[in-house]
Amino acid sequence: MERQKPDTESNEIALYLRTVYSLLRSSGEVRVRAFEEAHSFSNSSLHLGARDSAPDIGAFGYAAGRLPECMPRIERVILGQSDETFAAFGLPTRSWQRVRTRGRRRLLRWDGASTLAAEWSGTVSLSRPLVTRLIVEVVRALARHGFRRFVLVNYQADPDHLRAMAAARRALERGRRLRVVYAGFAPDRVANAAMSNPRVLRLLRSPRPESEWHSGELETAMMLSVRPGLVRHSLARKLPPAWVDFRARLKRGARRFREIDRKTRGYFGWPAVARAETATQIMKLRGRLIAAEVIRALGPRGRRSRKRPTR
Repeated sequence: MERQKPDTESNEIALYLRTVYSLLRSSGEVRVRAFEEAHSFSNSSLHLGARDSAPDIGAFGYAAGRLPECMPRIERVILGQSDETFAAFGLPTRSWQRVRTRGRRRLLRWDGASTLAAEWSGTVSLSRPLVTRLIVEVVRALARHGFRRFVLVNYQADPDHLRAMAAARRALERGRRLRVVYAGFAPDRVANAAMSNPRVLRLLRSPRPESEWHSGELETAMMLSVRPGLVRHSLARKLPPAWVDFRARLKRGARRFREIDRKTRGYFGWPAVARAETATQIMKLRGRLIAAEVIRALGPRGRRSRKRPTR
């Protein structure tokens, strides 16, 4: 793990992310103190007084709202994907007391003594302000070397993530001669049309292509196309379809799979009908549609119309 002192704002954020990912990948217990150095130099807008000798009351209040009331008694926090995962390591979390926080909906369970179990999907979720700042700082660092037009590739369709991307573009294009275009899932309807184009949906084998989402037919097909060894074929072919109106539940504020559907097995749609050739056809088509939209958007500003991408 790299530990050099950061010399620019972009490096500060990069160091923070490297530290978090490195520590969370390590085996065994990790002390909270291991995060302190990277955190203090990240200049987080939520903890501006991280290196001051006096406590930052605002940051303290923000953090307190995201911790359960039993936290003063906690000596160990355990992260896992589900109660089944904890049980496999001899931790009967299903029988532990469920505790809540004021500012987070993450499932927490307390053993009544000194251990807190938190469901964690295996990825680190960044706040909207941090995602926005990360994009802004990286692009501005490149702009200092003379770059003026940027195409940022994105395959994350989470509503909060898209809002962070929109805020970053507004900040970058305000009063500057910069052009920022998103390829893939985008915050604006016109650019995003390439991802959900009717021609794309018609290539799916699913009887309900509009209901295909995370780990459904398309994403399973993509893995079959590029990394077939990661797909357990015998299991995938037996999975029943999971039809869920995920868009409506996302609009109502759901952000975790279990908030979208309590019965979920981790997928939405019908992975059993996935075929590698489907992914190949769809990604070629999406590539052409995205390329057409990027070329249009990066043209003269007068050409940035509301016209949909070429079909």
